[in-house]
Amino acid sequence: MCIRDRCRVCPRGHACAAGSLEPTPCLPGSHAPTEGLGTCILCPAGSFQSSSGKSECIVCGLGRLCLIGASLELPAACAPGTFGDMTDGDGSP
Repeated sequence: MCIRDRCRVCPRGHACAAGSLEPTPCLPGSHAPTEGLGTCILCPAGSFQSSSGKSECIVCGLGRLCLIGASLELPAACAPGTFGDMTDGDGSP
C-alpha cells in the first residue's frame, strides 16, 4: 500500500488492491497467509474462518461440514449407517 509516495507491504490477514490507501481485512471465510497479497484467499473445503482479518483458516472438526469459503462449521447431515468423508477436498460430504 502506498501512502505519500511511501509504499508498505500489506500485512497478513489483509488485502491491498492496486492504489490502496489502507489494508482491507479479509472477510470471514477467507484469509491472507502471507504479506503482500492483493486479494484474500477463500478457505479451502474442510476448513473455515469465522473472524475477519485472519491469516489462516481453522480445520473443520470431525463430523462437521465446511465448504469452500466457509465462515462457520455446519453439522454434517449423513443418513444413519453412513459418515461424512471430509478428506476428499472438493467441499462435498
